[in-house]
Amino acid sequence: MKLRPRLTAYKLHISDLYAGSYVRKETGSFLDTSIGPVTRVRLLCTIVQRYDNVEKKYTSFTLDDATDTIRLKAWREDIEALADYKVGDIVDVIGKIRQQEDGELFIIPENVIKVEDVNVELLRQLEIIELHNLMGGKTVTKTQPEKEPKKEPKKEPKKEPKKEPKKEPKKEPKKEPKKTEHTEEIEKQLPQESEVDTRQEVMNLIRTLDAGKGASYKEIVENSSEDDEDAVETIILDLLNEGVIYEPEPGRYKEL
Repeated sequence: MKLRPRLTAYKLHISDLYAGSYVRKETGSFLDTSIGPVTRVRLLCTIVQRYDNVEKKYTSFTLDDATDTIRLKAWREDIEALADYKVGDIVDVIGKIRQQEDGELFIIPENVIKVEDVNVELLRQLEIIELHNLMGGKTVTKTQPEKEPKKEPKKEPKKEPKKEPKKEPKKEPKKEPKKTEHTEEIEKQLPQESEVDTRQEVMNLIRTLDAGKGASYKEIVENSSEDDEDAVETIILDLLNEGVIYEPEPGRYKEL
């Protein structure tokens, strides 16, 4: 089975997340930040509030890193791993960024580590500063592509347009493809065409197999052209986490 490479979990401040904008695409969702596209983060925070519902099927932490606060949310079997954490604990959280329909950003945890050494906080601050310095100089921001075309036409009219205007279109396409190390890394990590097709196929199956109570997991797997059941299950979990579909009852899925 060929596994999709896991995206990098970037060490950031919570305020960095709110400064970005959440983008939803058919290929997946991500947060467009000052260092580029981010889907997974690593936050060093203090738990300032904890909530567990009566049925013990949902748990949330309010996390504070002194720059802002954000909620961590877990459901069903995932809440067992959070049982020993309490208000006041300093934790190192690795997880995926998601956005609710009302615009609230939250974290779906993959790993939560209790931090005992307070010096780790100072180290993390230095790591975040170093990341911003490193990626800030290489990331193609929204304003950079606008500045480059403005400089090129200023140089061309002085020499070439007066004598050989026909050569202008030949030179412009040659200067366009500029890629940084960071954008190349993101392109490698984005889903391939086959993965996009499988995701769309799963969405179509959920729509067509839903007779009112939702499409069953078994029917989705049986009718999918994807031979790898793990790949289909991963797509279903991603769609659940992104809020594209929901589970009205165990093993059945409906589109929101």
